[in-house]
Amino acid sequence: MLAAFGETMHLADMIGRCALCGPALGFGPFFAASTPGSGDDRVLLSLLIASAVMVLTTAVVLVLSTWRWRRDWTRTRLREKWLATMLRSIDDGVIATDAAGRVTFMNDVAQELTGWKESEAVQRPLVKVFHTVDRKTRQPAENPIDVVVREGTITSMSEPAILLARDGAERVVRSNAAPIRDDGGKVTGVVFTFRDVTERELAESALRASQEMFRLITDHISDFITVLDLEGRRLYSSASHAQLLAPPRGLYLASVFDGIHPDDRERVRAIFAEVVRDGIGRRVEYRVVGIDGKTFNLESLMTAVCDRDGQPEKILKVSRDISVRNQAREIVRQEKEFSDTLINSMPGIFYLYDARRKILRWNKNLETVTGYTAQEIDTLDPLTYFPGDERQIVHERMLKCFAEGSADIEVNLLAKDGRRTPFYVTGFRIDIDGQPCMLGIGINITARVEAEQALRELLDNLEIKVAARTRDLEAANERLQELDRLKSEFIATMSHELRTPLNSIIGFSGILRQGLAGPLNDEQKKQLGMVHSSARHLLGLINDLLDLSRIESGKMELFVENFGVAGLVNEVVQVLTPQAEQKRLRLESTIDHPECLLSSDRQRCFQILLNLANNAVKFTEAGRVNLRVSTGPEMVEFVVSDTGIGIKPENLQHLFEAFRQVDGSARRVYEGTGLGLYLSEHLARMLGGKISVESEFGIGSRFTLVLPKSVSPSQHPP
Repeated sequence: MLAAFGETMHLADMIGRCALCGPALGFGPFFAASTPGSGDDRVLLSLLIASAVMVLTTAVVLVLSTWRWRRDWTRTRLREKWLATMLRSIDDGVIATDAAGRVTFMNDVAQELTGWKESEAVQRPLVKVFHTVDRKTRQPAENPIDVVVREGTITSMSEPAILLARDGAERVVRSNAAPIRDDGGKVTGVVFTFRDVTERELAESALRASQEMFRLITDHISDFITVLDLEGRRLYSSASHAQLLAPPRGLYLASVFDGIHPDDRERVRAIFAEVVRDGIGRRVEYRVVGIDGKTFNLESLMTAVCDRDGQPEKILKVSRDISVRNQAREIVRQEKEFSDTLINSMPGIFYLYDARRKILRWNKNLETVTGYTAQEIDTLDPLTYFPGDERQIVHERMLKCFAEGSADIEVNLLAKDGRRTPFYVTGFRIDIDGQPCMLGIGINITARVEAEQALRELLDNLEIKVAARTRDLEAANERLQELDRLKSEFIATMSHELRTPLNSIIGFSGILRQGLAGPLNDEQKKQLGMVHSSARHLLGLINDLLDLSRIESGKMELFVENFGVAGLVNEVVQVLTPQAEQKRLRLESTIDHPECLLSSDRQRCFQILLNLANNAVKFTEAGRVNLRVSTGPEMVEFVVSDTGIGIKPENLQHLFEAFRQVDGSARRVYEGTGLGLYLSEHLARMLGGKISVESEFGIGSRFTLVLPKSVSPSQHPP
């Protein structure tokens, strides 16, 4: 249009110039000579007509061109308005620039995210308005306009960047940039879009952290974690499955029932179906055949993972290898079988009652003598086994046993059918798991009773059979002595026999507690600790009984050797330090001559000194316990003093009696059999020494052990 308009204007200008300049150029005569009606007039008229037509044509062309330009301009403005409205309404930020990277347009989202108003940002460089840095290095990111202009293609951020808003706020964004080209393909600007992905990145980061935490947990625990679909196919298997079945990848979508022992498979499948049906978790034990054909015992907890409607959509199965636990159960069963065999092999009766007179253990002989079945014995009161006229004295002796530690009685056992059998019964008070119990051992004394009856019959004929009666009395006396000796030997033998299984229990429980047979959970460690502690406590009681029987039977032997007093004292202090620290007591020791040597039985010296010091720690709740050693020319004096509860004057005379304790009630606070001081006093006399005591009730006690520096191996003082 502009070209046609220019040509028309050029032609009109030429005609005008010819009319004005004709005279000057020599055309004046021509115009002057031309008159109307002549041929020149006609030529001039033709020229004027042609000029008029040309001017009219030019005017028409100008009008049409102007109309078309205004139509196209109106359409362009409508399209631009529609496009701007659309860009301002989308959720992404949109910025447009010219070819130099200056902002020409910003929608509302872009203004909100950058903190720049469109009126303030227009004609500013994009890098000033959209300022981003790398998330890791915090270095400025490359200008996207430069990339688009340089490469001429649509570009996208490979990684999210941090947008630094005008107010200092930081947002994680992803962006795209596309070139704007003219009709010739030249880049005239860039359209830049970006989106705030901060919340999505945080959510994805949290999800990744959660997944990593789940992976770390499942990959580093010994349990077998499995996620199943509702058909029992494996969707996830923890790394621990590699040692049992196969690597996790090899188990994907495999049926969880394939590795189960054929004899257990249908049972486990039925339980799985119940969990899927009602969504209630269940625990099941079964066997699994491993990759090497070895059978494992597993315990699994199957739990339903439900959707929003509460319907199961997956099953979480947590399994644990319980083979070691089953082996431990088998060991316990074997040990119980062994102890039952030992108890049932005893020649007399054996029983164990708690303080409520509830029977805990007994041997077969009790069933044989009384005629009651095991089910009946489990429910009967112990007084049922005695005649009515003897029950009162039996009950008193039972109370004495619990109160003083031991009691004995000769009594008739009343069988279910009314038959009476005389027995000599000895009861001992022992503590099991902190609860007082009574251990009873009975010996059939029918032969002795018959002998005594015969003796009484002989007494009726005293004048006739004096000599015979004397012999019978001597025989009976020897029999009584023999029975007493047999009793001591029986206690010694039983103590010795009981130590063997107890040492096995202590050894095996120690192995289990150390984890040598496999890992244990906290509850298993606690239970084994209680077994171990109780076994060691019972072993100590048996050792005391064994020493008592040896002393009473005169079979206690001494093993004399040379040893240092300092080492002996240090060993005692070392053994009692944990107990003293637990009670926050000061445990002190002083030796006037640490180089002093003794020639004596070191084990018995240690036993005596440990008993005295252990009693001091046990009966002292606050303050200190002191062990002082003084040496003389021929003797060594050990003094153990404490700030404990002390001893009442009326109890001092019973202090060194067997099975005697100051606190002898059934509810006494301090444990023990009452044999410690009794054995210590006898051992001290065997070593040529003595023990003395001074005490003030509520203030403390002072025990003094005096021993000779040298004792002969054959020395056995009374």
